[in-house]
Amino acid sequence: MDDQNDRSLALLSVLVLLCVVLGYASAAGASHAGGFILDLPALGGDRDGDDVLDGVDGCPDEDASGLDADDDGCIDQAADLAQVVLALELRQATERALVASAQSAARETGTLAVNRLGAFINKVQAQRGKRLDDEHANLLMSFAAHASAVLQAVR
Repeated sequence: MDDQNDRSLALLSVLVLLCVVLGYASAAGASHAGGFILDLPALGGDRDGDDVLDGVDGCPDEDASGLDADDDGCIDQAADLAQVVLALELRQATERALVASAQSAARETGTLAVNRLGAFINKVQAQRGKRLDDEHANLLMSFAAHASAVLQAVR
């Protein structure tokens, strides 16, 4: 999904840049170039305002701004953390340990879930530079921190 999102954003960026360079951008969201109207919202729009185009936004009616580490357009939740780990295709032992920790957090609620997410973050931090590169470690820690923040806001 990241590749599709990147391509959509790149296309939109090129179109906007073209319109701005040619001096045809308008505040109405439509741009006129060479007699053609480019309807930028039709190219993907972002009706929830979270900077993830609706065509690739897993939750197009949910503003996930600041709570979306994996850029899927959905607010990060403890219940989704194990799938994020699996998507990274880590070494089997590392994956198994992190999935078990993520599932443990997902089974809980309230303070216990927040504490288990904290333990998950500690496990990721311990593997940074060993079994996890910085990019994967940052993604997992951000996702878990967002899920924790959501749980704390509900309390």
